[in-house]
Amino acid sequence: MNEGKREFNVPNTIIRHAEMAEGPDLLLVHLLEPHLYGEEYVETMLEVFEYLGVKKYSLIGAMYDMVPHTRPL
Repeated sequence: MNEGKREFNVPNTIIRHAEMAEGPDLLLVHLLEPHLYGEEYVETMLEVFEYLGVKKYSLIGAMYDMVPHTRPL
C-alpha cells in the first residue's frame, strides 16, 4: 500500500489508472519487450486486462517481428 493505494510492480511493467471526468477510464500500461516467454507474458497481460474489465486496447510501439536487432530496418 502506498498512501492508501495498492501498488503492483513487475520489473518491466508499469500499470497506471487514469480516472476520466467524461468517457471511460484509462489503464495505461508501459512495458518492455520480455526476453523470455514473450507469448506467455502477453497471455498473462490479456488475462489482467480481462480481469480489470478492459473493453478496448491499443498498441503503440515498435515493430513486432522476428528480426535480428543487428539487421538494418
